Amino acid sequence: FLYFIFFFNDTATTEIYTLSLHDALPILLTEKKMRRLSEIPIKPLRIAFDHYSLKDLYEEKIRLAAKYNIRYLSNYILYNFDSDDDTPETFYKRLKINIRLNEELGLQIFSFLV
Repeated sequence: FLYFIFFFNDTATTEIYTLSLHDALPILLTEKKMRRLSEIPIKPLRIAFDHYSLKDLYEEKIRLAAKYNIRYLSNYILYNFDSDDDTPETFYKRLKINIRLNEELGLQIFSFLV
């Protein structure tokens, strides 16, 4: 797995604006790592949600972020990718999952199409 971490820090504040973990997040992120991430002023934590088949793992990690009070998240939602898992229906379902998690957990998940 390949993943990149980008920190963009405005010197006038102590907030780190983006932490991007893309596809590696659901697989590599443990409870201990999420707790450590929660100690950094991340706004937002950016997570890929490329495949509907990963919905359970994705939701588990979003709930873990909420447990550690990481409230601002953004994610990539691939669409029109070469995959049997990528249809207009699964794209819509991924958006609906984010809406439900926002409402249920009091989060702000911002999605954008890639």
